Amino acid sequence: MSVLGDPPPGLAPLPRAFLGALAALLDELAPPLLDGGMTKASVRGDGVEVVLAHSTEIAFSVWAQADAELILVGCAALHEEFTGADGAGAAIGLVRALLCGRQTVPAYDGAALRPDFETAPP
Repeated sequence: MSVLGDPPPGLAPLPRAFLGALAALLDELAPPLLDGGMTKASVRGDGVEVVLAHSTEIAFSVWAQADAELILVGCAALHEEFTGADGAGAAIGLVRALLCGRQTVPAYDGAALRPDFETAPP
């Protein structure tokens, strides 16, 4: 079972697919600096909210929200929106880049951050 647990019942198709792809990504990468105790997926209406908690740098934690039409992915001051099945793939791509240290994001003070969960990109 994934660190995110089983998908909750009643999710709309887009968040169900996103959550499944995200769980598979976490299983594939097994990020060493993912804090399993603080990482969670919670139901929000017909969608889901996910926090991928970094174990040493809170600013590196990644969050995502998915509902029937829209997926949001964020880290620090970064916030990107994705729609539809194609958007779900792009959202997973962004999460992969964040977990693997391949994406620079703005901090809230304007500095540049490069989140890294010490995951070697496949």
